Amino acid sequence: MAIELFSQAITIDPTRAATYHARAKTFEKLGRIRDALTDAREVVVLRPTSYEGFFLAGRLYKLAGKLEKAEQLLAQALTKTTPAQTAERKAIERERDSASASLARAQFSPLSSLPTELFVEIISLALTSYHSHLSLRPTSSSPPSTLPHPVLVASAVCRSWRRTTESAPRLWSHLFLNGVSSKSRTKARWWASRAVGLDPEGNGGGGGPGLSNLVISRAQLIGTTGLADLLDELERMNAFRRLKDATFSWVDGAGTTATQQHQLARSITFLRSHATSLESIKLETDARLTVHFSVNRLGHTWSSWAPCGG
Repeated sequence: MAIELFSQAITIDPTRAATYHARAKTFEKLGRIRDALTDAREVVVLRPTSYEGFFLAGRLYKLAGKLEKAEQLLAQALTKTTPAQTAERKAIERERDSASASLARAQFSPLSSLPTELFVEIISLALTSYHSHLSLRPTSSSPPSTLPHPVLVASAVCRSWRRTTESAPRLWSHLFLNGVSSKSRTKARWWASRAVGLDPEGNGGGGGPGLSNLVISRAQLIGTTGLADLLDELERMNAFRRLKDATFSWVDGAGTTATQQHQLARSITFLRSHATSLESIKLETDARLTVHFSVNRLGHTWSSWAPCGG
């Protein structure tokens, strides 16, 4: 009820910082930290010379575990106080000191002193479990949001972990794309750049092994030309030089049989030419028929695919 009243008040007067502040504190009590942070940022924008927005945002970032950001905002909050605001300054200092102490403990935790190779190995083990779980599910949909990707979780912990994960190409060897997303090509480029040892701008040594597993679900939503362009771009990035397994699924998506046939023909022709290390390919039709081919059983040759294209 309180949230609704505050929201109505904001609709009437969206320039009143006190209303955003009150709604943020209500969100905080309800455990809705992200919503509370959104309102805290509005307080900072509307009253940039007041300590209140910075103090509130700093506390919320601390609750969210974003200790570096919390420490920065709380330090800014102190600069916004006056000498007469003794009680306010003490409250801010307590929160800042608490955030600083928690950050120091995190930075000098046993995990932070792990050798990089061991850290990467631990994340790799988590990835193995993650991929095993996915292999038991139909490929008709991409990994569910309820199952967080171990590498993405690790990279969100702190800057040090993010730098370590992004500089370890082996952690990015499995690429899952869903045609439902309009950003499939952007994700593919971002993911593959790490798999081959490049940053998103194309800088780096490029010494990574590339992708070992490619899964594209609801492929018909990407379109025949879109899929061909996506594969071409990944090939230009040299992402397929060690590709072992590829899966294409047309389950749970709109489209025609003709679209599937064209995509299948072009994809097989492409892989025949560029993925020389491919060991298996799996196809799932819109009728939920699954066909799994072992390249080795085809006599280490792609000649059997000749009727599929060029």
